[in-house]
Amino acid sequence: MSDLTNIEKRGLERVLGMGSGYVLDFSNRTFEEFVLDSTGKSIYAGEYETGGGSKANRLRAFWSIESNHIVGKLLGDLLAYASERQVSADEKPAAGNLPKHRPAPVAQSACARDRRDHSKLSRKGLRRPRKISPGLHREE
Repeated sequence: MSDLTNIEKRGLERVLGMGSGYVLDFSNRTFEEFVLDSTGKSIYAGEYETGGGSKANRLRAFWSIESNHIVGKLLGDLLAYASERQVSADEKPAAGNLPKHRPAPVAQSACARDRRDHSKLSRKGLRRPRKISPGLHREE
């Protein structure tokens, strides 16, 4: 039996999204695989089936039956997964909201414009500035 306090359990339930009977975004199969990989225990064994058998209720039963070591291992893995999932969720909307059509062309920067080849430009018809004082020019 783990030594989780009620306050700790409520905080974990909130972080793991257990209010509606679910645990994070797990299906029954992926939750079973996750717990089995983490602890070597089958969360769908009869001993964890209490209060309706939802994933959240099974996890609560797991907390009350298993040792601190095993519960701590599973919680560490669940919290790491939740953190990774949060980062992915934060990145998804940015990519998911991109327009599906061709993006508008990027405006040329002043630096890029200045690098154009000007050797083919004609000087014909250009006015030469005339000097009016040192450093100042005036067009004719």
